[in-house]
Amino acid sequence: MKKRFLGCGIAGVLFLLAAVAAPAQDFPKGAITYLNPFNPGGEVDIAARAMQPHLEKNLGVPFVINYVPGAGGGLCWSKLAAVKPDGYTIGGFSIPHIILQPVFMKDVTFKTDDFVIFSIVEYTPIGLGVKKDFQASTFKEFVDYCKANPGKVSFGTSGVGSTGHLAMASLAQEAGDLQLTHIPYKGGGESLPALLGGHVDVLSDASSWASLVDAGKFRILAIYSPERSAMYPSAPTVKELGYPVVYTNPLELFGPKGLPAPVVSKLHDAFCKGMDDPGFEAVLKKLGMPRLYLAGEELLRSNRENYDRMRKVVEKLGLLKK
Repeated sequence: MKKRFLGCGIAGVLFLLAAVAAPAQDFPKGAITYLNPFNPGGEVDIAARAMQPHLEKNLGVPFVINYVPGAGGGLCWSKLAAVKPDGYTIGGFSIPHIILQPVFMKDVTFKTDDFVIFSIVEYTPIGLGVKKDFQASTFKEFVDYCKANPGKVSFGTSGVGSTGHLAMASLAQEAGDLQLTHIPYKGGGESLPALLGGHVDVLSDASSWASLVDAGKFRILAIYSPERSAMYPSAPTVKELGYPVVYTNPLELFGPKGLPAPVVSKLHDAFCKGMDDPGFEAVLKKLGMPRLYLAGEELLRSNRENYDRMRKVVEKLGLLKK
């Protein structure tokens, strides 16, 4: 895997790699705290824990995961935007939460250019799933059931503005304005138990449900990825079923704006080295989370494209902040 980091900037409300030069040869001297915007058990947590031992080995200091759930991740990102930019507090997030919250949520205290982005680590397939005893066993049956029961079907997600939320809202619109009830949770660690406990009918979320699919407790009706999952090839994509709805859930690593460039470089290289470890890749493969590496100009271009596309979705769904 080619490793690269380019300190490039983008004006406006998009991402800004604004690392400033400063002496950092002795970084790190102590523990690094990783802020997780969701509760334990979701895809961000799974990826962080898979990377944790490799980062501790590569950096020579403890890598501590701290959970700051709430407001669809907004509490965590507001906290990270305000910390001292020294590299000892960083975080992870999944698109589109952080790039769209300032667009459609009120009382958001951060902007997307308040952060330095290191790289993308992996992307988590997003799926539409139900318990094995749900009335619909196929995607078509699900759509028909929703049409026959307007307003009665609830779907759980990792939060307002999450990929699962926007994907399901887009699908509902494309399928003939399905009337569904959205129940947002503080990450996949809450939404999945809610489905299994019967508190919601459907889950539109990331693949932290992989083990339950294998155990026969959870059924995937379709996935939002551009292609079928190698782990669950029998699950069709929403696009191939005739609906132009395509979403993925890339996990990006970031810190507060103003991080010294040498610190950003060390963190970036440590993550890259961890990604190359066969143990890390094996964990992701087992969980159905494909490894993905982007950085520098390629990452900025990807984020710009995601922002433009997601903003159009939010506008089309009538979710823009008034």
